[in-house]
Amino acid sequence: MEYIMVALKLKAKEALSALDIKAVVRELQSKIVGGFVVNVYSLDDAFLFKIRCRDGQTRLLMIYLPSWISLTNYDFEKPKMPPPFCMMLRKYLRRGVIENVAQIGFDRIVRVNILNRQERFTLFIELVREGNLILCDEEKRIIGAHREVEYKDRIVKRGECYKFPPNIISEVSTDSLIEVLEKVKKKKLINLVISALGSPEISYEVLARLNLDPEIEVSRVGLEDLRRIVEIINEMTQRLDKGSRPTIIFKDDEPFSVVPIEFAIYRGMRSEVFNSFCEAVDKFFHERFKESLAKSDLLKFSAEEKKLTSTIEKLKAKISELSREKEYVERIINLLRDKYELMEEVLHKIRETLTWAREEGLRIEDVEVKSVDLKSKMVTLNVCGHEVRLNPSKSLMANISQLYEELKEIKRKIEMSIKVLSEKEKELEELHRRRGELGGLIEKRIKVRREVRYWYEKFLWFKSTDGFLVVGGRDATQNEVLVKKHMNDHDVYLHADIVGASSVIIKVDGRELPLTTINEAAQLAAAYSKAWKAGFGSVDVYWVLGSQVSKTPPSGEYLPKGAFMIRGNRNYIRGVPLRLAVGLLIEENRILTFSGPPSAVSKYSQAYVIVTPSDLERTITAKRIAEFFNRVLNAKGFAGARVDPEEILRLLPQGGFRIEKFKEN
Repeated sequence: MEYIMVALKLKAKEALSALDIKAVVRELQSKIVGGFVVNVYSLDDAFLFKIRCRDGQTRLLMIYLPSWISLTNYDFEKPKMPPPFCMMLRKYLRRGVIENVAQIGFDRIVRVNILNRQERFTLFIELVREGNLILCDEEKRIIGAHREVEYKDRIVKRGECYKFPPNIISEVSTDSLIEVLEKVKKKKLINLVISALGSPEISYEVLARLNLDPEIEVSRVGLEDLRRIVEIINEMTQRLDKGSRPTIIFKDDEPFSVVPIEFAIYRGMRSEVFNSFCEAVDKFFHERFKESLAKSDLLKFSAEEKKLTSTIEKLKAKISELSREKEYVERIINLLRDKYELMEEVLHKIRETLTWAREEGLRIEDVEVKSVDLKSKMVTLNVCGHEVRLNPSKSLMANISQLYEELKEIKRKIEMSIKVLSEKEKELEELHRRRGELGGLIEKRIKVRREVRYWYEKFLWFKSTDGFLVVGGRDATQNEVLVKKHMNDHDVYLHADIVGASSVIIKVDGRELPLTTINEAAQLAAAYSKAWKAGFGSVDVYWVLGSQVSKTPPSGEYLPKGAFMIRGNRNYIRGVPLRLAVGLLIEENRILTFSGPPSAVSKYSQAYVIVTPSDLERTITAKRIAEFFNRVLNAKGFAGARVDPEEILRLLPQGGFRIEKFKEN
């Protein structure tokens, strides 16, 4: 049988299978166990755990219910106000150490054990049904859940004892297959295997490896066939331990599936192999995550559009009704003024014979009394075919004045309604504009995370033309950390001769330091000082050895955070120009942005932009640099990668700019 034809009948993967989860858990055990939870974020059904791992790296664990779980290189936009369940996870899990990650049986449920402040917690990640995230205490009592629900077979609510969903696949054995076989005697073999394994993809793969026809009736399946099916499942899971082959499968040039080992049913189809399964899963589901966010946003847009459209229609109807009422009152006022003498006579007559008029009726020329309300002392008249309500206890002029007041109020309501209508129409127009830009908005909400591989990448940094590492602090806190933790006595310390500047160090590492590197480091120190914001063209910079820098102030004095005492002579570099380059570096499949003197940045980057102090806003400058870098990335085949303007903004000094040069190497 041509099993590639079977594969083409399958739907594109929308959720990880039990085998996939086993592969993910295997990688998580080696990557995040022993690490501690730094923070937790959530967006609808997506959860992001920021974890500081034992190897010093910070990793992101992504859970998207009910589809997938994986380490990710993508970060998403966080809500300004985290949902209550997310806040609860932070309360119990932040700073907690991950002790274990395990799969429950051969099903789509993952258990994470976390120790925090001498208390043990268990997080159950259910990628079944609609998906759920459930936090329990050491006794498996539920502390909270993403979805609090009550099923026929179990209750998932705070205070309840946690129970697994019914019919979970605890193991795949001959006995479990026989148990399923008894329920599906009149069906085909493929139905039996899917019922036992929960995944059409794995089921077709197992039968392909056994060369069994998926369409045969289960009545023709013997015990030996069942044993062979179990053996193949065990072989596939054991293959994960021997070495996986993480692969994305393509159909019609679109991602179709992601698998941890080689699948027979996908032979002959285009594929892309990855170094880790989490990397493959992350890339495969990234587009689907964007699509799900787009669908969610579209639903929100539609609901908002429906609400706005309804409000606009109601306002239009109200304005029409008020306009008709306005016309009517104006008509009545004109009528009363035209027949002023007659109406005076009518009101006078009614005042004299109020009771008689109500009982017998009264008609004077074109005016007829229709009804009298003794309680409100109002009378309804038919004047030349128009119904008019007047107060006969008042003069006609007083009644007309009252009508003018009513007319004034109606006009005010019309003006207010027109104003609100205009605002709502503008809101609807803006909603349609935002809806048209939805793709771009989604891209902004999901950002490629820049993995910090080396300690200095958290700071300002560059490599000099002579190959020396130069590092600077972004703020007072980083200045403090840089000098205290990363500078030794033989390194060189630089600072602009102005209050308020970055502390810069050159890591010498026992080598002879050339003057060119000192001059380049001085340019970094000059650029990241208050001289840039002041619009200076140059500033003096001094340098000393690390052994001359101290945090101990003279007796009776105090040194604020980020400030240091310099003991001994200072070496000055006069008139260092304020000229900075921002570079784009593609290195080991990583995309980095960094800044420094043009001479050094131009040597190591694939593209760079040179800026000097002027009056162009920082945000506009950052946006233009990011746009240039993204064009370069597209041209170099990195279409999926993107430099965010926020990333560039972190590299720019405070103040204004002039863009001197865009350059691609």
